[in-house]
Amino acid sequence: MINRSAHHIRRPLISLLASIGLSCALMSAPAQAEPSREAKWVTLGTGSGPLSFFERGQPANLLRAAGQSILVDAGDGATEQLIRTGVLLDDVGTVFISHLHFDHTGGLFAFLGRRFQTRQTSALTIYGPPGIKRTIDGLIAAMQPMNDAEGTKGVFAVLGRPKPGENIKTIELTDGAQVKIGDIRITAATNSHYVLADEKGTGNHSFALRFDAPGRS
Repeated sequence: MINRSAHHIRRPLISLLASIGLSCALMSAPAQAEPSREAKWVTLGTGSGPLSFFERGQPANLLRAAGQSILVDAGDGATEQLIRTGVLLDDVGTVFISHLHFDHTGGLFAFLGRRFQTRQTSALTIYGPPGIKRTIDGLIAAMQPMNDAEGTKGVFAVLGRPKPGENIKTIELTDGAQVKIGDIRITAATNSHYVLADEKGTGNHSFALRFDAPGRS
């Protein structure tokens, strides 16, 4: 009886100590991890197409490598998913869009709008296929009415926020284009996702993207 009672006491005690240790570990962990030098690919959303999924966001990915945080596609819900990974909007300096289907671009307006509302002044470069500049220009234009509604005495004006589209650069890629971001090299290759693209390659483009980071591709 004594041994059995001791055994019953020991198990809750071990569980309690384990939980205390876990709590201490969680409390001592940094609230936000520094960008890793090791390449990590995080899927933020995998539910493609126009349908909505209860447990899946639309296509979006995060590459963290060589001190960079790169958003690859930005389907609906991408901004919330970024925050859940511990990445702040200001951490993302580069966005790649593979093609212009809405499930890969639907989260761009929220991403740009929240950067604007929270007065993010860091430079942002957006790469994508032909048409991405017109897309981004349209989203920036859609932000202007809210900016105008604030007027010169609005709260955002008083806080000295940047104008819509400030510090945002858009670059359209072509087949075989290469981009160097820090120690990461990105190569774009046209794929067959748009089955109606013309033979001359002047129609719609969908890119497969290769990321070469130090020690890993």
